[in-house]
Parts: sequence; structure tokens; C-alpha cells
Amino acid sequence: FHCSDISMGTGASAGLAAGIAASSDDQLSALLKDVTPRCRAKLKEALQMAATLSVGDSAATVAELKLEINGSTFQYISERPLELERLGIYADVFPGCVGADKVVAVLAEGGGGKKEFTALVKGSAASLVKGTCAVTLTDLLPSEAIEYTFAEAPGKWAIAQISRQALDIMMKSKFGMWRDMLLKGECEAQLRRMLQAGVVSAIYDDVIFPTPEEYRHHFKVKCEKTGRIVNIPHAVASLRVWNANELKYDEIDPVLEGAPSEADKETWWTSFLSKLKNQRGADYIEDLLANEPEDDEPATKVAELKLEVDAGVFTLVSERPLELERVRIYTAQFPACVGADQVVAVIGERNGEKKEFTAAVKGSSALLVKSTCVITLADLLPSEAIEYSFSEDPDTWVIAQISREALESYRKSKFELWKELLMKGECEAQLRRMLQAGVVTSVYDDIVFPTPEEYRHHFRVKCEKTGRMINIPHPVNALRVWNAKDLKYDEIDPALEGAPSEAEKETWWADFINSLKEQRGDEYIEDLLANEPAEDEQQIC
Repeated sequence: FHCSDISMGTGASAGLAAGIAASSDDQLSALLKDVTPRCRAKLKEALQMAATLSVGDSAATVAELKLEINGSTFQYISERPLELERLGIYADVFPGCVGADKVVAVLAEGGGGKKEFTALVKGSAASLVKGTCAVTLTDLLPSEAIEYTFAEAPGKWAIAQISRQALDIMMKSKFGMWRDMLLKGECEAQLRRMLQAGVVSAIYDDVIFPTPEEYRHHFKVKCEKTGRIVNIPHAVASLRVWNANELKYDEIDPVLEGAPSEADKETWWTSFLSKLKNQRGADYIEDLLANEPEDDEPATKVAELKLEVDAGVFTLVSERPLELERVRIYTAQFPACVGADQVVAVIGERNGEKKEFTAAVKGSSALLVKSTCVITLADLLPSEAIEYSFSEDPDTWVIAQISREALESYRKSKFELWKELLMKGECEAQLRRMLQAGVVTSVYDDIVFPTPEEYRHHFRVKCEKTGRMINIPHPVNALRVWNAKDLKYDEIDPALEGAPSEAEKETWWADFINSLKEQRGDEYIEDLLANEPAEDEQQIC
């Protein structure tokens, strides 16, 4: 399992999925234990982008929807409006629920028993809502996703992109990982905070169970060696999952495998501290236990914010309300902007260099909105993230979690990857659709530049060999990035390195088709070019 698999596009992501699907529970448990902070950062960004609404085939009514999950088809039994509490929880993870006329719980039955699907009704169309399990990478129904709360707000439930089966796998490794952080960790600030927090016995994970913005500052520190922000394990307070048969929630024990019981905690912790002192030095551990961490309470106003990116601190120059168009774009990508009283553009300066930071003001607190470039893993300000649109809706712009620098290096390889898919790809449905679409000359990537739900079905096919859904390269129509100095957008050429120009397209394509026929067979290629996609190739899962 390589962290590059997570963010390097279709082929790598497919390889990651195949590897996970073929792994046993013990192998997956070991995989999770060995994931490095660098890989976890990539996984986090991939999951954030994968957490957008996934829908099934559209239909005129809910009863006409194809109720399919992970290759299994279920028969419609009944439907009812989704409970209001659950609607509020789902809307945080599946944005499509917000604008729907109705959100419906659909009970269905199949070989695997009964399942509850979730459907959206918008106007005269209905569609299914699905997520993806962060551990197994299989499709995940909202009703089967684990829900969690933290002790800071025990009545506020959130959805985790993880199934019950995957949760059980994680439970096996997380306590050992927590112990290893204390025994081997090199970030002193993290070690101090963990020691003063005491033993963690319930499930935690900053990717799958992320800490809400309002108290996130209590669970992150800056590493004194690297200058990077490091997370502190934040255990959940409660877990639950929906019981579709009894129409109620079932509680799940959040205690980690190998962790001490509540009655044994004190004795276990005393014994563990003795071991830690023997290994790392008694004076060192006692000093960490005795000294308070630095004050890191959240800012109450924008002017108090620490304008920091990639360990560089900037001085505030000015602030202004963010343009409304940009607020709408940022809100779709950065949850901190949702429900903010004000979203502010903040100009900071350092050594003559100016950057535009973004701040969200909620009540009496202000926080910076930042992300991570999925390619370089460097901090990424919203103003420096690339925005893109597709030809199907050229006026709708979306933020990609990628910097200008990373984009330039990224597009050097994508044309060759596209050619290799045609030369060596084994999915006939994908090959047919790509041949009939013609040459792709603009940047594409189903993770970095994901296709919107409303026309996603045009760019997915079912592989006839594996039964899995495969993506078709979908090139962007346009790219742009904000110019903080001139307060306007700068256009970016989306053309791939090595791709033919518009004038050369026809000649290049004819030559390439001839090469493809020589390599894969004249009749085979002609047949794919001539025949329309089969009906099952046009279905999305």
C-alpha cells in the first residue's frame, strides 16, 4: 500500500481498491497500523473529495430506482420520509440532501436480507445516495454508516464513512498504535498532550472521526522539530448504527481491542508510565507530565488569527468580506464556511510576499480555512487552489485540492496515462467509451477533478470482467486561480503536455488509431468504434 495510490488518479486508485478488496481482515488491520502520517494526510484529502454525493440511476419515482449496492440488486418493498434527525445528520456529509424536495428511506430486500437505501427527490427525478467506506473502499449506504459523537457535544451525531465490518478491523489496531505513539513518538508537544490526557481506550481517528472545528484546536499541536501540525488522538464518546428492521439506532461499544476496562484503567496507566519512564527516561516523562502545554485558545476576531502556512508566519495587512461568488464556491468544499456569520479575505505579508488567507467568523470565534494539496502535501490556501469547470456546465466553478505548482507537474504525465489506458487497458467497456469519445487533450482526474453527480453516469462504466465500476477520463473545460494582487481570476491553460493542438487533433487521432489497430487488432478496434455501449455500461453504482 503506497500513499501515492491515494491521489495519483484512476489507475492508482483502482490498484489501491483492488489491493484492499483482496486483503484479509488481519492484513487490513496491519495496513492501518503501518500507515505513516504522510499517507494519512493523503488519505484524508482523498476522503474529503470522495465524500461528495454519490448517486445511482435517476428515475421518475423512488419505486422505479434500481436498488443496487456492491454488485447486489435489491427489490423495492416500501418507502417513507427520512426522520428529521437523520436528515440533519446526512445533510452534513451528503450536500445533495440540502436542496432536495424530499429525502426518502427506501426499504428493500435481496440475497443479503433487508437494507435501507436513501433516495433524493428533486423535481421530477429521484436518485440514490451512497458513500464509500474509507477502509474497504466498497459502496456504503448512509443507513449502514457508523455515527459518532464526542464528549464535548454528546448530543451532536455525525456520520463516519466507515462500515460496521471495517470498524471492527480498525478496533484491532488502534490501541497498539496509540501505545506506539507514546513509546516511539518524536514530537514532544504531541507526547506532552497525550500524557496529560491519559489512557485512550475508545476508537479514534482524525480522518474517519474528524474533530469538529469548534474544539479542534485542543487536539492538534505544532511539532517543534518539523513545524508541521500534528494531531492528538481524540476518542469518540459514543457509536451507533441504524437498525433498518426495527427503525431505531443500535449502540456500538467504542472500546478498543486490548484497551483496559474502566475498572482497570488507573492500574494499567500507572504500570504503563513506569515502562515509559524506563524506556524514555524518568525525568523526561515527569517533566512532560508536569508542564502545561502552550496556550492555543481560538482567536475571537480575525485580527487575532495567526496567519501561518507551511510554517511561515505572515503579518496581517488588511481584511475584507469575501466576494459572494467565491463564498459559494468555497462553501461547497470547506465545511468551516457553512453557517459562518462572515467569510473574510485576509491579506498577509511576509518578507515582501503577500498571500490571501480565508477566515470564517462564527459567533465569538474566528478560524482560518486551509487545506492540503493532494500532490505535494503542502498547506493549501483556498485562494491558491485551482478552480475548474466542465463543458457540460461551463459557468459552475469548483475548487480542486491542488496548487498551481502541483498542477504543472501533474499534467506532464496525464496524457501518457490516457494513451496507456487505450493501449493496455483490459476493460472493454472503458475502451469502447474512450475510443468513441476521441482524443483527450485537457487535464483530467476523477479524484482531483471529480465529475458532478448530474452527469457522472456518462463517465462511468461497469467492467464486464470484474463487475466493478470504472471511470472514463473526463477532461476539464477551463481552469483558473485567484489573483490576490489584482483581485481577479487568472485563466490557466488546461492542455496536457504532449497532447496535440486543436489543429493537429484529427491527424494525430488517425495515426494513433492505426497504431492501436496494429497492437490490439484491426477488427477488434473497428468493432469497438462501431458499436454503441451496452445498456449495462451506462449504469452507475
